[in-house]
Amino acid sequence: MDQDRSLSIETKRIKVGTTFDFDLTDKFGRVVLKAGRTFDEVIRTRMLAAGVETVTISVMPDQESTTRLLLDCYPLESVVELQNILAQTEQGLQAFVEDTLKDRRTESDVLRNQLDRFLGGVADDTATALGVLAVRWSSNPQQPDASKLIARSTRLAWLAMITGMEMGLEPSELVAIGLAGLLHDCAWFVHPEWRDPVFRSERRGEFVAAYQRHPFESVEMLNSTTGLGQNVLYMIAQLHEQSNGSGYPRGLRALQILPAARILNVVDAYLEIVDPTFRKNGIVPADALGQICFHAVLGVFDREAVRCFVDTLSAYPVGSEVDLNDSRRAIVIRSNPGKPLEPIVRLLDAPNEVTDLLNAKIRIDAPTPGGPSFRRLQREKEMGIPFWDATALLDPEE
Repeated sequence: MDQDRSLSIETKRIKVGTTFDFDLTDKFGRVVLKAGRTFDEVIRTRMLAAGVETVTISVMPDQESTTRLLLDCYPLESVVELQNILAQTEQGLQAFVEDTLKDRRTESDVLRNQLDRFLGGVADDTATALGVLAVRWSSNPQQPDASKLIARSTRLAWLAMITGMEMGLEPSELVAIGLAGLLHDCAWFVHPEWRDPVFRSERRGEFVAAYQRHPFESVEMLNSTTGLGQNVLYMIAQLHEQSNGSGYPRGLRALQILPAARILNVVDAYLEIVDPTFRKNGIVPADALGQICFHAVLGVFDREAVRCFVDTLSAYPVGSEVDLNDSRRAIVIRSNPGKPLEPIVRLLDAPNEVTDLLNAKIRIDAPTPGGPSFRRLQREKEMGIPFWDATALLDPEE
């Protein structure tokens, strides 16, 4: 990279509780805080005592090239802030779940505050948030089950909030959607046996019945949470309901389902297709969105929620690698509103060249399979298969 990707911050201005995804270095380039450690008052006191009045944050040189290309497209200050919000939201959610499992009194204020911060950080530019999410998800796809579930719930919350912004929802509604996205799978943490393929196979009927009831179980676990609100609990209960009545746990139809729950259902289905709970390999994002659109026409998903979700992500979401019709490969860095097939890309063989496909002669030929999560292209015969339903496809052939 020719561009200097570093940011200097006064030590006294760093917020306590911040967890950086980058090393912090002093003016001599010495590491004073390793990536992944949480900044606290003790660390600040030691730094200041050692004369470290400013620290420098730089993009890590050992990151994958596509990650560097993606992060390099956005303001570093925004990248760092959003990464901190993302990390602190995941930490807050982990602590909340642990307290819930131990029957401790829980409050939603910490999570609500992080979602408010997210709205402030993403208000003017959703592309940076989508880029940060793409990097976070691809950086460690083989996480432990609990950590992966925490990360997935945070991703669902952010994507649903961004979609709600596209639909013109009020900030209070967006935060409620975010809380529902974060907390909807609490019941998962009391059923580790669900991860066992032998259990799912030998006790299939028992598993499916329990799994399809888990939205109610999550609501029961959250009933005593202070400040959560009944609307959030209703969203959680309805998140897996679908417009044609094929969802669960109650088989509700379109007008019986909260509009916010319809948004969450679309985003959750997308995440299940690209990064499945039980199947071995997910499907590339472009094909996943194609399947969502196909089933929206059939009445499974809310059409307006799908339209806004696709407008938010584009047909080729930020962070996707694509093959161009001139035989080159690129990474998507921004979408063009209303033009989902013509995003803005950065060429992998010419990293300083950014191309807006809306004004270019080249076009996307196909999404690129593979990547850290080993996503594959969807086969034509699979279009009608409900890949979003984790209970319908427990161990299919790949």
